[in-house]
Amino acid sequence: MTRILEAVSHLFARLTQWLTVAMAAVMVVCLLLQIFFRYALSSPLTWTEELAVLMFAWVIMLMGSLGVREDFHVRLTLLLDRLPESPRLWVERATLAAILVFGVLLAVAGYDYVEGTLGVVSAAIGFPIEALHLAAPVCGVLIVLHAAARLLGGGRPA
Repeated sequence: MTRILEAVSHLFARLTQWLTVAMAAVMVVCLLLQIFFRYALSSPLTWTEELAVLMFAWVIMLMGSLGVREDFHVRLTLLLDRLPESPRLWVERATLAAILVFGVLLAVAGYDYVEGTLGVVSAAIGFPIEALHLAAPVCGVLIVLHAAARLLGGGRPA
């Protein structure tokens, strides 16, 4: 079971990495187009900013979930580093358990929010606003997946 969970976590982490690179590229292109059309042609585009915001939201949320797996979130370790190995592992596992609970709450609350905004469309592009709001529940599920894989795998980053 642990190996399967780790394999699924690894697969989704790689997918997340590729997806965030692609979304970041789309975001940068949108911003460059916006700058060019606004300042060079004096005719700003109406859709580029909205698409860039959509990409930005997803990139931030996806990278946040990836940070749980790879353990690259900023944290203070001054006291943790002074603990002996066994208590330090327990504190790290308790932290991962709290992150897992946060992921569950994010997934549930995010899903409720998406449900409450069904049918709403964005102002400029007209895409379903759920495309933006789905970032929360999707990333909540990813956080749960990565935290569970780390917890069952001994707490160390993969």
